[in-house]
Amino acid sequence: MADRIALSVADPAGNVTHQHVVLDGDGRIIAILDHPDAASAEADLAPAAAGAAAVVADALVPFVQVADVEASIVFYALLGFEVVREHRSADRRVWAWLRGRRIDDPDGYCLMVAERD
Repeated sequence: MADRIALSVADPAGNVTHQHVVLDGDGRIIAILDHPDAASAEADLAPAAAGAAAVVADALVPFVQVADVEASIVFYALLGFEVVREHRSADRRVWAWLRGRRIDDPDGYCLMVAERD
């Protein structure tokens, strides 16, 4: 079963959208589902089986589509990021999960980069 995360996002004008982000077993986004209101989004997130736990998001990771994943990795390495996961296609990286660290944040911070189509 895929993990699901409920999101309610407001734009600067105050318009709110309610969505679920569905993740596969590797943490990659496989679907984004729209909901008309917060109540239906919460109802859809409810555990399907007795005893199953709902997913609670404790962090969000920016996902950036780039022209060149390798060049982006080199750039972000200059800012202190390192590759912690990757996906290759035809012997080249097309997706990477990057993590950076700061002295005051031992858990670090993350960024995903992927080759745009």
